Formats: sequence, structure tokens, C-alpha cells
Amino acid sequence: MRQGPESKWPEYWKGEIRDYPKPLTTYLKPSSLSLPFRIETFEGTSNVELVLELILHTSRLLPSYGFPVGLDIVDKFAKVPSWMSRGVKGQHQIVLLKKALESGDAATVAFAKRVLAAKGRDWFFRPTT
Repeated sequence: MRQGPESKWPEYWKGEIRDYPKPLTTYLKPSSLSLPFRIETFEGTSNVELVLELILHTSRLLPSYGFPVGLDIVDKFAKVPSWMSRGVKGQHQIVLLKKALESGDAATVAFAKRVLAAKGRDWFFRPTT
């Protein structure tokens, strides 16, 4: 029961909450190279097997990426606040440089420094034809 004890429900919502269908939760691991992800639906939903099959196949469309393609597209076009993007980017940069230094390989360290110094479309990362 995800809605908590009935004693805490607002009086005018009790009928609606009581009628809300029970959730059905499962996890799907599309391949050995990807992590499982959670899928939720409602008990009594028709064609659950068909929906799970659709989710499985759409999550296999991107190699080594276990997430349904439709959700991936939504994720890419979602508006993420810049303060959050900067924080995540900074953490990725720290991990990149740390891993490069730990490798002890001069070429890897040089590449990591080039990546960190790049500003957008950089000459080093121009498209090849």
C-alpha cells in the first residue's frame, strides 16, 4: 500500500484513493551488459506481457544501453537546470582526470587534459569526413 494509512487521507479523497488500482512492479534487465530498471503498472492491466515485451525490445535498440529509446529521447530533450548540469559536469571532469592519472599512461593523461580544456566545438574534436 503506497498511499499510507487511511487515517491520514483527506476525507474528501478517501473514496478516490480506495478505488485506485493496486500497483504491479517488476524489474527488467534487457541484456547482460546493462543494469535492470524498474517498471510499474497496475494490477489487472490487460496485455502486461505484450507491454513488457515492447519495453524489452525498445530498450535493446541502443547497444549496451538498457533504457527504452522513447524515454531516452524524452530525457535528452528535458530541460535540466544549469546549476545541476554544471555540478554533474564538474563531477564527471574530476572522475575523468583522476582515472587518467591513475592509469599512468601519458597519452591517456594528455587526452583527458585536451577533453577538459575543450570549449564546445573545438578544433581537436572537429568532425572528420
